[in-house]
Amino acid sequence: MSAKRKVKKPAVKKSSGKSAGKAATKKATKKAPARKSAGSLSSKKAMTKTAATKKAAVKKSSTKKATKKSAVSLSPSAKKAARAGLRRARPGVADVLTEALPYLRSYVGKPIVVKVSGQVAENESLLADFASDLVLARQVGVRPVLVHGGAPQIEAQLEREGYESRFRDGLRVTDGEVARVVEMVLSGQVNKRIVSAIEAAGGRAMGLSGRDGGLITARRAGGGLGLVGEVVSVQIHPILAIEQAGMIPVVAPVGGAGGEVLNINADTVAGAVAGALGAVRLLIATDVEGLMDSGGDVVGELSLGAARRLLGARSTGGGMRPKLSACIAAVEGGVEAAVMLDGRVPHALLLELFTTHGGGTIIRHK
Repeated sequence: MSAKRKVKKPAVKKSSGKSAGKAATKKATKKAPARKSAGSLSSKKAMTKTAATKKAAVKKSSTKKATKKSAVSLSPSAKKAARAGLRRARPGVADVLTEALPYLRSYVGKPIVVKVSGQVAENESLLADFASDLVLARQVGVRPVLVHGGAPQIEAQLEREGYESRFRDGLRVTDGEVARVVEMVLSGQVNKRIVSAIEAAGGRAMGLSGRDGGLITARRAGGGLGLVGEVVSVQIHPILAIEQAGMIPVVAPVGGAGGEVLNINADTVAGAVAGALGAVRLLIATDVEGLMDSGGDVVGELSLGAARRLLGARSTGGGMRPKLSACIAAVEGGVEAAVMLDGRVPHALLLELFTTHGGGTIIRHK
C-alpha cells in the first residue's frame, strides 16, 4: 500500500493592515479594465452592425448600377440593327391592314352567305376559327349569314339507330325515320353547337331552320330520293329580323311541305339564301381544296358558262355536284361570285374575304 502524497500549501506572507489595504487596492485597480460593462459591449456591437449594413448597402447599390449599366449598354452598331429590325417589322402589320381596306369597303353593309360542312362543324379548332372570323366580319360591318351541313353527325346517329344510308348524286335517300333523325341532328345538335361557338368568340347568334318563320318553302325533289326537298322560295324576313337584333343568323337546312319534314342539301339552301338576300359572296367551305380538273389540280376560276358546261357534262361527281350546282344558282340569282374553298385552312374565311391569299375555285359572270 503506497503512502499518500503530501501536498505543501503555499506560505502566506503576513503583512500589516495598511500594507494589505494598499496591495488590495492596487490589485483591484489593475484588474478593473478587464471587466467591461454590458452597455459598452452592446454599443460596440451596434456600431459594428451599422457599419456592416452600410458597407453591404453600398456594395449592393454598386452591383445594381453595374448590372443596369451592362443591361442597357449597346454598341452603336447594335442599336442601329435594333432600330432597323423595328422598321422592318412594322410594315408587315401595316401591309395586312392596307391590303384589307379595299375589301372592307366593298363588303361593309352587304350580306355574305357562308356554308360550313359537318366536317368543319365537328372539328373544335376549325369551328372556333370560323366563329371568330364571322364575329370579326360582323364587327367591321359585314352581314354574315351561316348555313351548315351535318353529314358526319347524321351518319353517326343513323348507325347508332341501326339505319343504313344510301346516296344518289351526292344526296341522301330519305324516308320518314331518316327525316326525323336529320331534323333532330341538324336543328337540335349541330345548329346549337355553332351558335355556342359564335357566342364563345364574343358574338351573338340565333339558330333557325328552314321551317321557322316560313324561311324556306320546299317540295319533294323526286327521282326516288324520298323526303329530299328542293327549294321553291326563300322568305328573308326571319333573317333580316335576326340581323336587326344584332345577331348572326345560323340556318339548319331543313324545310317543310304540307306538314312533312324535308331534308334539303345544305349547299342548295346556301345558294338559294344567297340569291334571295342579294349577297355579294357565297362561300362554301368544304373538306377539299376546291373543284379539281381531270389532272387532279385545283381549278382556280370558272366563268358561269364554263361551270354550266362542266355540270352538264356530269364529269363532276359525288358531293361536289350539289356544291357546283349551288354556286351556279347563286350567281344566276344575282350573287357577284361564289367560291368553293378549303375549310380546313385556319381562318379560311378571313383570307378569302380580306386578302389576296384566298384559295379554292371562284365562279362568277365574265
